[in-house]
Amino acid sequence: MVSLGMIVVGADWRPREKFYTEIQWNGTSDWDPGAQRVHGLSKEHLEAEGVPEETAFLQICEFIATHFDISKPITLGGHNVSTFDRHFLLQLFNKYDAAIQLGGRAVDTYTLGKVLFGCENSNELFEMLGISRGDHNALEDAELALKAVRMSHQLFTKYVK
Repeated sequence: MVSLGMIVVGADWRPREKFYTEIQWNGTSDWDPGAQRVHGLSKEHLEAEGVPEETAFLQICEFIATHFDISKPITLGGHNVSTFDRHFLLQLFNKYDAAIQLGGRAVDTYTLGKVLFGCENSNELFEMLGISRGDHNALEDAELALKAVRMSHQLFTKYVK
C-alpha cells in the first residue's frame, strides 16, 4: 500500500469529506515497477513525502471514527474495491489490531462497469462515461469511482426507473 484515499458520502451520493495520505515504503515489501508506472509514486517520493505506515493507520482510523459508528461494519466503495482495496485495508487493520470492521458488501464500480457497460477496467468505464482521468492515486480513483456511481444512478433514474 503506497497511499490511502477515502471520501465520505451522504445518502445523496455527494461528497462530505475527503482524506488522502501517502505512506513511506517500508523497504521490505516487494516493489512493483508496473504499479509505480500506474500510480507514479516512487520509493524516493514516498520516503520524502509519505508518512510511516503506523501514522497512516492512525490517521485513517481517526477519519473513519469521526464519520462512522465503528461498532458496525463499514461499507466500502470504489473501483475493484471488493478485492483489491479491501485486501490492503484488512491487512493494515489486522496488523495494528484495529476494532474497525469492513462490511461484506461494497459499492464496486468494477462490477457496475462490467455488467452495465462491458468495461474491463476503470479507464474503460471512466472513458465510457466521459470522465477524464488525471493523476492515478487513491483519492483521485475514489473521486472518479464516486462520479461513475452518481452518473450511473442518474442514467438509471432517467431512463429505466
